[in-house]
Amino acid sequence: VPPNRTIYKNIRSLSPGHQITWRDEQLSCERYWEPKLSTISIDKQEAITETRRLVDQAVNRQMVADTTVGAFLSGGYDSSTIVGLMAKHASGPVKTFAVGFGDLINELPFARDVARQCNTDHAEIQMDIPVGEMMDRMASVYDEPFGDSSNIPTYLISEFAKRHCKVVLSGDGGDELFGGYSWYRPLLRQNASIANLSEKLFYQVVSRFPVGSRRREWSERYKAIRARRQTPDTWNRHINQLLLADGQGLGLSSVGEERRADWLDCYRPDDHILGIDRAVDFDLSCYLPGDIFAKVDRAAMAHGLETRSPFMDVELVEFVLSLPASMRFQTDDGLKTLLRDSCGDLWPESIKNRKKQGFGAPIQAWLQRPDMQPLLDRVFQRDSPLLELIPNASAVRARSHRSPQTIWNLLCLGLWLERWSVSLSPSLRAA
Repeated sequence: VPPNRTIYKNIRSLSPGHQITWRDEQLSCERYWEPKLSTISIDKQEAITETRRLVDQAVNRQMVADTTVGAFLSGGYDSSTIVGLMAKHASGPVKTFAVGFGDLINELPFARDVARQCNTDHAEIQMDIPVGEMMDRMASVYDEPFGDSSNIPTYLISEFAKRHCKVVLSGDGGDELFGGYSWYRPLLRQNASIANLSEKLFYQVVSRFPVGSRRREWSERYKAIRARRQTPDTWNRHINQLLLADGQGLGLSSVGEERRADWLDCYRPDDHILGIDRAVDFDLSCYLPGDIFAKVDRAAMAHGLETRSPFMDVELVEFVLSLPASMRFQTDDGLKTLLRDSCGDLWPESIKNRKKQGFGAPIQAWLQRPDMQPLLDRVFQRDSPLLELIPNASAVRARSHRSPQTIWNLLCLGLWLERWSVSLSPSLRAA
């Protein structure tokens, strides 16, 4: 559910960066803050130095509390940076928490390297996720349909951390601020493509390369040129790749499609925002508050655990986003170049050489688990609330190997409909 809305028609959401004023029995809403992207010109070394100072300041600010403050530690760039700076400011060992989920997510070796270097009071646990049981619980914890499968491991690591402290710092927001998502790579490649080169000629040249890494590299460049020409606007290309399989085969009504187009238009950036910043603007305005923050906040507060995000310190955010996009994104060095340059000295060697690992889940494997079959059978049965809303859902389930994320989303929606016995307006039902 996008952050400017709720799933309930009589409950409204206060969008991020907005404030509500009640005066003389009148309610008004206005925006008081919004990100400003690529607005200054600055020397690279000066940008690196100032970024480090502001990250350090943000961590120090977020550690102020009348109780013990710990940290989630995944061994990624973001959490390693935060723990490294916490160790600098703390009067004793920082409490850090890591959870391994077997073949799903095993970040424990990386987290241990950071904990060892920073001399933290490190606690870790290895666990098997009871997926079927957790799915039912998530429908209650999240209050709204929520299809990000990483909510389950986030809920479990929050439960583990709460046994040791009441407040933790997390690395949330680092990917949006420093450009850490893998989906930025194709967009950067597309925006840097050779605009005047004949597409046909380029393809003929590429096809003559022998099979191997060089051919793959130039094939990607060819695809980038074609994608940019077919969809010139970076924002549209970003939305297309995020929503590529969304709703396919569900027989959604034209009303549903119009509503989706309507909420997407709410996030279309102004024309003065250019290039990769058009994708960043959407991720900051919609994906971060609607998915990442909703996931972490609800999972943690279900256990009474407070989470804080130093990377969202307003001074740090305003400075980093104001830097030129070319300084925040450098495709030759990989993603998060600015964070690496400003804070990489805090990381062990194993972290510096580590590839990005998301906190996702093997949805396809999870859907095949024995404990999931009763849930799927119940949610997709003929008289279920889900099929009342979307009659074509059962046909989509038969093709689950093609679109596991769609099946997962439908399952989350169906469990939520069951949990809350939702009354559906006729206009919401699929045609």
